[in-house]
Amino acid sequence: MKNSFTRFAVSVLLSMLLPFDLTAQWVQVAASLGSSICCLAGNDTILFAGTRLNGMSCSNKTGMGWTPVNVGATGGSIFCIGVQGTFMFTGTFGGVFRSTDCGTSWKFAGLERLPVYSIVMAGNKLFAGGGGVYISPDSGATWTQANSGLTDPSIATLAQFGGILFAGTEYGGLFSSTNYGMTWDSVDIGITDPRVVSMAICGTDLFAGTWGNGIFRSTDNGATWTAASTGLTNLNVSDLSVLGTELFCGTDGGVFHSTNSGASWISVSYGLTNNYIWAITIFGSYLFAGLENGSILRRPLSDMIPSASLSNIPAASEFVLEQNYPNPFNPATTIRYGLPHKSQVILTVYNTLGQQVATLAQGQHEAGPYEVTFDGSALASGVYFYRLQTGSFVDTKKLLLLH
Repeated sequence: MKNSFTRFAVSVLLSMLLPFDLTAQWVQVAASLGSSICCLAGNDTILFAGTRLNGMSCSNKTGMGWTPVNVGATGGSIFCIGVQGTFMFTGTFGGVFRSTDCGTSWKFAGLERLPVYSIVMAGNKLFAGGGGVYISPDSGATWTQANSGLTDPSIATLAQFGGILFAGTEYGGLFSSTNYGMTWDSVDIGITDPRVVSMAICGTDLFAGTWGNGIFRSTDNGATWTAASTGLTNLNVSDLSVLGTELFCGTDGGVFHSTNSGASWISVSYGLTNNYIWAITIFGSYLFAGLENGSILRRPLSDMIPSASLSNIPAASEFVLEQNYPNPFNPATTIRYGLPHKSQVILTVYNTLGQQVATLAQGQHEAGPYEVTFDGSALASGVYFYRLQTGSFVDTKKLLLLH
C-alpha cells in the first residue's frame, strides 16, 4: 500500500513539474513505408512522402492511410518533391520525374543517371541539385548545367530568397547566385560546418541547417551568418520547416521549435518512438515527421503554437494578397500575402509597359502569413503593379510611387 501511494505521489509531482509541452504526444500515422522517409510535402489536400528505396506514397491531410503513387516512376528512391504551377516534380537517384495529375502518374523529365536531391523554382526556371546544379526553362523538357564558381558539385539543398539562389553542399559549404545560376560565389562567412543540408526562410531571416554543427542565421540576405543553435541538444540538422514566425527543425535527436527566429530552441519530441528525424513538414493542422525507420508521425500544431498565433494564419481554404501600405509610397512600401498550404510562390513587380522591375519572393513557402518590402528608390515615379502567383492562384494589385 505504501509503495502504491509513493508511486502515485511521484507521478503527480512529475506532472506538476514537467512543462506543459511534455504532456502532448506524437501519433504514429504510418508504421513503415518500407524504408527511410527522405521528404514530406503537401499539394492542396494531399500529403506526399518520398522514401529512400520504396518510391512515393500519399495520404490526406490527417496522414491516416497511405497509398503508393509510383506509376511511371522508376529509381525507387525519392529525395525531394517540388511544385511548379500544375506540375509536380520528384528528384531520384536516376534524374527527375514529372506529374501533371497530382502525383497519380509520372513521366521521366530528364537528368538520367544523375542523383537529384533538391528541386526549386526561381526566375521562371526549374533548378535541380545533386551532382551539380541544372536549369530547365521548360518544366523539365531540356536541361543545362550551371556550375560556374561551384567548388563542390554535391548539392544537398537549394533555396531562393529575395532574388538570390542558394545552394548548400555536402562538403563545400554554401554558395549563392544573383543571376539565376549563371555564376556562383561562396557565402558561408560565419558558418563553421561545410555540410549545409537544409535551408528555410522565416520572415526576413534566412536559416541554414548543417549536419554536425547546428543551425546558422543570416539577417543580411546571406552575406554573413551567426550560430543559432541555443537549446538544440543534437546538432545534426536534417530538415527545417516554417509556419509564419514559428520555426521547426528535425534532427538526429528529435524535433525542436523556435518562436524567436532561432535565438533559442525547445524540444517538442516527447512521445516520439524514434528520434532519428529525416524530414518534417507542416500540412493542414499538423506537424509531420518522417523517420529513418520509415514511419511517419504527426503532432497538432495547437500543442506547440499558442492559439493567438494560429489565429493569424490565413484560412486553409484561400490565398490572400493584401493591398500594399503605405500607398502612395516613397521610397518603400510593405506587401503582405498569405498561403493556406505549402506552395511555389512568385511575387513580382511590373511597370505599366509590362516590364518586370523586381522579384520580391520566389520559391517554395510553407503555409502562413508573409510580409516583404518593396524599395522603389531606383525607379521613376508612377504606377506599378505587383503580382502573386502560386499554382493556379493569381492576383494583381496596383501601387503608386511618388518621389
